[in-house]
Amino acid sequence: FSYPYKFCGQIAAEMGKNDLALKYFRKASQTNPQDSETAIAMSRLFVAQGDWVAGLKILNGQDIEQPVIALERAKIVYQQGNLDDALHSVEEIAMRDPDHDEALMFLAQMKAESGYSEEARQLLIQALQKKPDHSAAYALLGSLSYYEGQLDQAVHNYSEAIRYSPAELENYLKLGEIFHDRREFVQALQIYNQAMKVAPEHVTPFLESAMVFKEMKDYVNAELMLRRAAELEPRDLRIHRQLGALVALNLVHNSGGG
Repeated sequence: FSYPYKFCGQIAAEMGKNDLALKYFRKASQTNPQDSETAIAMSRLFVAQGDWVAGLKILNGQDIEQPVIALERAKIVYQQGNLDDALHSVEEIAMRDPDHDEALMFLAQMKAESGYSEEARQLLIQALQKKPDHSAAYALLGSLSYYEGQLDQAVHNYSEAIRYSPAELENYLKLGEIFHDRREFVQALQIYNQAMKVAPEHVTPFLESAMVFKEMKDYVNAELMLRRAAELEPRDLRIHRQLGALVALNLVHNSGGG
């Protein structure tokens, strides 16, 4: 039975013990060579270590007609810079199974990152027609709108992404960035405050809030945000340099020099 080995491999991988995880996954694979889940887990470990060739070799030993294997293989090929091969593989999956959400989303991502924004948008609209609460589709639409300068649409899309996945930090950060870019500081701070509640141990919302407060010339609150950031990342010299500069600015400002 391969399951005990696979389970041990998953635990080892979660603990960051990759060599031990590979040992268990190999045993699981020897017991059940056609287990796609084990093959994908092994492949991802090799890729994480920078060995894409080994990662692909594991997948090529499986039935590459399986959508799950073909999709995983396409992700590696895309990372290697072979866009045409990756697109061809994922388009085939989507053609055979139009409801394959992961393939549809990866295809949209590749199209977006390769400059085919309108094709990406149509794929995302298709995904939303099938699943109106698809937060990842809204987030990618938000990204497309942002880079095309359609900021109102980007705000709408990221807001919908947050609505349907309120625990996804990245969407708050993107929305806060848009408000900051538009100098809508109050809205930006509100979004970053929500982000702090979602991920109180994540440093980025505090750093971004500090930058907004600084632009508002609210140096006291900017310093408070940076002090919290420094508590979260005590070894980050960049944060400490920013904090030191802000403390000095605050002293000058309060002494009447600002």
